Order: sequence, then structure tokens, then C-alpha cells
Amino acid sequence: MDKFELKYRFTEAEFKILPLEDLSKIHPLNKLGEAIVYQKLYDLKIRKGYQLNPEYFSSIIQLNMKSVSGKEIMTWLNDHKIDANRKILLVWDSWGTVITEWHIFKKYYEDFFFPVSDDLTIIDKSLSWALYIFHEEIMSFGRNDDIILSRPKKLM
Repeated sequence: MDKFELKYRFTEAEFKILPLEDLSKIHPLNKLGEAIVYQKLYDLKIRKGYQLNPEYFSSIIQLNMKSVSGKEIMTWLNDHKIDANRKILLVWDSWGTVITEWHIFKKYYEDFFFPVSDDLTIIDKSLSWALYIFHEEIMSFGRNDDIILSRPKKLM
């Protein structure tokens, strides 16, 4: 965690100090790990510019974070029925990559994502879904219900 550029969001009083139990579930990747993840996401074309790629996903739904409450955002995240302990990758365009669990992301989503500065892609090893949070506070959730991919590909 020491070399993670966004560490301050979780360890400094002017932002938020996470309990050690939760902080211990956030694992930044090293530069090589980040490079591999970035390349894989690029090769698969999960995103197209600042949105999820409709050619990759069978369905994409969006939520404008500015027009709803925090409670409504949490309900929207819960509606996707992702297992709370599911290991996920959070990939910032400019700040690095971490592995954590879905419930940790949900609990601290406001600390993982800062409007204006962050573009954040969240995936799991199945690559059957992705959550993309655009810096202008638009959440997009894409799912491959029909499994568009000819063969399942795994990232981790």
C-alpha cells in the first residue's frame, strides 16, 4: 500500500482512515501487474473511449450519480447481485490498480471514486461484467448475459 498513489484516500484524516481490517483487503498491483491488466483491457476492448463498449456487452445500464442519493446508488449497486466477497479489480485510468472485494468497494465507493479526477473500471476474473464510472459521475454497468465471447476468457 505504501507505493499506491491513492493511499491517502484511505489512510489520511483529511480524507478517510479505513479500519485496518478493511484496509488489509485492498491490494495494489505493482507496475508489471498494472501493465498486464491495462493491456488485457485494451485488447478485449471492454471500453470504447469514455463508455463501456456495446459490442462487448449484451446489456449496459447507466446511472447518473448527480441525480440520485447515496442510498439510491447503493441500491443500484446491490441490484447487480454480485457476491459480496467476490474479488474484483479496480482499474483507474491514471492512478493504478487494486484488488479488493465487492463489499469493500460498495462500502467505500465515494473514496474509491472522486468526480472530475477519476475514470474507474471495475471487473472480476470472469470478464462477464464491468462497472465503469466516468469522471462526470456516470456509472455504467455492462453484463454479458448472452456471453458474447466465443470462449470464456479469464483475467486472473
